[in-house]
Amino acid sequence: MLTRRSPASASHSLAARRRLVADMPVMLSALADSQVTTEDAYRTARSFAPLTPAQRREADRLLGERLPYLDGAGSEEWSDARAAAISLADPDGEARRHQHAKRERHVTVRRGEHGMATVTAHVTALDAALIRKRLSLEAERLRAAGDRRGHQAIQADTFVDTLIGRGESMEPVTLDIGVIITDHVLLDPGTGDLAQIEGYGTVPAEAVRESLRDPLDAIAGTDEGPLGPDGPALRAVLRKLYEHPRTEELVAVESRARAFPPALARFIRLRDRTCRGPHCSAPIRHIDHIRPHGAGGPTCLDNGQGACAFCNDKEQQLASVERVGDPAVDGHVVEWTTRLGTTRRTRSTRLSAAGDERQDPPASSEPDYVDPPPHGPR
Repeated sequence: MLTRRSPASASHSLAARRRLVADMPVMLSALADSQVTTEDAYRTARSFAPLTPAQRREADRLLGERLPYLDGAGSEEWSDARAAAISLADPDGEARRHQHAKRERHVTVRRGEHGMATVTAHVTALDAALIRKRLSLEAERLRAAGDRRGHQAIQADTFVDTLIGRGESMEPVTLDIGVIITDHVLLDPGTGDLAQIEGYGTVPAEAVRESLRDPLDAIAGTDEGPLGPDGPALRAVLRKLYEHPRTEELVAVESRARAFPPALARFIRLRDRTCRGPHCSAPIRHIDHIRPHGAGGPTCLDNGQGACAFCNDKEQQLASVERVGDPAVDGHVVEWTTRLGTTRRTRSTRLSAAGDERQDPPASSEPDYVDPPPHGPR
């Protein structure tokens, strides 16, 4: 009552803070030194709830080693780092945690301001990624046909019309969504690697297996053959993504075109997942030249990054945005510098938890800026 919150809300908040003080010394010290925000520390303590105290301390240590590389991270990148630390601290509990979280799926409606409301559906990550892509594609189609509503407004209207059967609802279509899963976790599910869903981020590998297993099992049980009557319309394309042995990134063929070729643009979307701007977790809307094309920047993987519409206007907002470090050692590192001299570095995502330790720390003006151990996607 003193904090003017409900008993349930206050209880959850107090439990998370007790975990932070009792079992997470690294994150507690980082909070005291202003390396992390109060919200990041609280969310981390809350996400570590399913772990035992010993596992919590191990996950806290693993996450602490990544803190220098989360300096410019947004909320999505922090979520990936927490998920990677939990998976490595308790790889055997991955399926159990996913099943427990899946049982808590729900839909809520909350009042908003000025006669509006917010509808939230807590569903599996793969279903959420498909919903998001379907709504976005429909909004782009209507905009191209002359609809003058905003992209987000069209998505909201289409969502409502389809759900309650009002007006012109969306027609069923086949969607293509990218899922990345390493060979490590395919051959040995206990390695702690996470899967990645295009347009969403990292998820437990078991969540991907389960999402694909159920519909395939149902199809296999039909009388029309192994893929049922709609067999030709159901297909999966398996692509091999080869990692550089040190940086875990691909090397692409350079293009002379100003626009990124579709295959290269899609790869950059899979690599970056969200906008590469510092602290930005917005969806990727543009494939941006780090060094502008007008300034001689090539259209290639090394000079490309995913960006939202706002961060794509970086040339007018900042003093400089440039690639730094040795690509063969440091990977894809971009340094963003404001007109007042503040710098932040963002990095592409590593795919696996396995890899060789790199000895040389990247150059930086920040003190004690050490190279991260290979602990999976950030």
